[in-house]
Amino acid sequence: MSIGMLMECRLGFYLLSRSAEPSTEPANAACWTVIERRLGAMVRAAPEKTEQNIMQFPEITATAAAILMILQLFLMLSVGMYRAKAKVGTGYGNDQNLERLGRRHGNLAENAAIFLITLGLLELRIGSTAVVFVLATTFVVARVAHAIGFSSLAGSHLSQGSKFFQLMRMLGAGLTAVSGFATAGYLLFSVISA
Repeated sequence: MSIGMLMECRLGFYLLSRSAEPSTEPANAACWTVIERRLGAMVRAAPEKTEQNIMQFPEITATAAAILMILQLFLMLSVGMYRAKAKVGTGYGNDQNLERLGRRHGNLAENAAIFLITLGLLELRIGSTAVVFVLATTFVVARVAHAIGFSSLAGSHLSQGSKFFQLMRMLGAGLTAVSGFATAGYLLFSVISA
């Protein structure tokens, strides 16, 4: 095939994307023949879709991600509104309430992303099982408990006040660690034992 024919075939590929009907001109007809041969070879070489090679959508991870995203946005907005009220653009300005709100938001951001990636990989590996559901639910409950714990200086800075907020902070941190270790451990075990 000459360089000119190659250029016409490139034009043919472009035209293929624009029109369903091949041209009847001899050069374009030859190009369409090449295109049809190549596409036919690609279609014949494509693997057949079977139960084994079709990836299932990770619905449990997606649901947990949506819930955590809503929580993340709520926490982000609470920081932004407090910043506007306190007239603090960046940093904390020695304001313990702003620090508390910023850490509440930041702590979720630090933990949620890596957990969701690990959970998603596990769900792709073993499917949407009860184990994945329990791990996801435990993590979401943990993050909500942690956010509640950081809703008061008693929880975030362990200052005087209700022990409820300290308990929620500890519960949130503990369940985050348990669900994280369990998810990572189960994923690692499933990969090693395969």
